[in-house]
Amino acid sequence: MVDITNKFTYIFVILLFITSCIYGENYKAKVIGVTDGDTIKILRDDKVYKVRLYGIDAPEMSQKYGIESKNYLNSIIQMHKEVSIEEINIDRYKRIVAIVYVNSLDVNLDMIKKG
Repeated sequence: MVDITNKFTYIFVILLFITSCIYGENYKAKVIGVTDGDTIKILRDDKVYKVRLYGIDAPEMSQKYGIESKNYLNSIIQMHKEVSIEEINIDRYKRIVAIVYVNSLDVNLDMIKKG
């Protein structure tokens, strides 16, 4: 008798590998704007993309601390216009969901630490 758990584990690992091959791209890009506390706009290969910071849900601009959140993200990025992007996936709004780095600083983690 075949253990069905092993089959599902095997299929899951293969799907995970395929997904990471599709979306796991890393590259550098120029930041051209900060939309809010969890979204930036980048320029890559002469195209503009929206990038949502993975693992973060910052307040909307109309919510309490929304402006402060955007300003803090802008302060991290404004002095270093080039960032490294580690793509995680693409969301339902066609935004890139990614971990963003300025030099060796994990911007996503820094935003979480800042609150």
